[in-house]
Amino acid sequence: MTRTPVAGVDVRVLGPADWPLWRELRRAALADAPHAFRARLDAWGPGEERRWRTRLALPGAYHLAAFHDGHAVGTTSGLPAGEGTVELHSVWVATAVRGRGVGGLLLDAVERWARAAGAERLRLGVLAGNTQAREVYRRKGFVVVDERAGEVRMTKALTGAGEAVAQREPMTNEDGAGTGDDGLGPLASALGIDTVEVDGRAATADDLLWRAVRSDGHFTAAQVRGGKVRGMEVHLERLCAASRELWGDVLDPALVRERVRHALGGGARDAALRVYVHRPAGALSLMVTLAAPGGVQETPLRVRSVPYVRPFAHVKHLGGFAQAHHGRLAGRDGYDEILLTGPDGEVAEGGITNVLFGDGERLVLPTAPALAGTTLTLLERGLPAAGLALVRRPVRLTDLAGFRSVFLTNSRGIVPVAEIDEHAYEVDEPLLARLRAVYEAVPWEEV
Repeated sequence: MTRTPVAGVDVRVLGPADWPLWRELRRAALADAPHAFRARLDAWGPGEERRWRTRLALPGAYHLAAFHDGHAVGTTSGLPAGEGTVELHSVWVATAVRGRGVGGLLLDAVERWARAAGAERLRLGVLAGNTQAREVYRRKGFVVVDERAGEVRMTKALTGAGEAVAQREPMTNEDGAGTGDDGLGPLASALGIDTVEVDGRAATADDLLWRAVRSDGHFTAAQVRGGKVRGMEVHLERLCAASRELWGDVLDPALVRERVRHALGGGARDAALRVYVHRPAGALSLMVTLAAPGGVQETPLRVRSVPYVRPFAHVKHLGGFAQAHHGRLAGRDGYDEILLTGPDGEVAEGGITNVLFGDGERLVLPTAPALAGTTLTLLERGLPAAGLALVRRPVRLTDLAGFRSVFLTNSRGIVPVAEIDEHAYEVDEPLLARLRAVYEAVPWEEV
């Protein structure tokens, strides 16, 4: 534990050995200000030393505690989010010392560390109703860049990357690949998006205008590590099948690979990848976007069921206003995800996830129409070899009390659920570890 004295307040850097202190601070924050965090106190029990140590041992992370008169009175963390971005997490100051600048000292310490590490921007999320925190961040130089699912996203440029730029033609490098921040505006930079290409070239305003006014299309999302993707063939099969169903057109998988490789610049980089298929002017068109890579969330999620199912659920299509708005409303009430259900309460899928239930003997996958996500597809293929049984059957809201555990899957990985509506679930750590091991055993494929 290293110490940096600042005018009566001690700001200390925490390591794995400090897990008891961090546990007490985190639990104090959740008990004191449940309205300010998505996580809930009952999802972070007082035990589970390994879980607390693991959080403090995240590679490249920076965890801080503030002390006043020898007492711990505040905490925050800076987590690397890729592409020059540091994400601020879990900012909290005890009631007794609020208004004395303790929060500002914590934020300043993270900013100094981020600058020293070469980061270009800080970003954070604050629940929409937490206007006091939002104002504190505004005074520290953060600006709002997005609001969705009940969360306001804010960012602060550290090197000028987020400052306004004059409008100009998209910039390209020598082989025509979009160079990202040079040709994109401040919102793209703040959101971590550095590349938008259409049909193998940097996107123009005309390209994006068509897509802005038309929601007709489909897409796939994947994480890229070292220029490789897990389950690339599954992503290609999804894109080809949807193109045939929507328009009767044949999409060339080799062309998709070529477009993705071009956007990646031929390098072994990490990124969050999206490939969109549209059909302007009567011909298929591919848009590829690259953003900062994302990782799986460790905190168990709170989920709220909503009376809505996606039309043509098996297609990963665009234009889901109702789905997005249900998520936004749930987010305002402190939920992390929604559970889509039919008129009779039959469970289909999450808003942006697939859902798996555990009954203590097997995994249960709902049979209601849903998108078969790539992570779920790859997981299903590996379960038998891992000795994990999976059954498919209808699941209704009235069945939720009978399950011991619940998991959500998407392109970022597998995350446990802490509660659905009034039903609370324990995190089955051994089962979660086995599921993640199955998924992580899937090899990364060259694009």
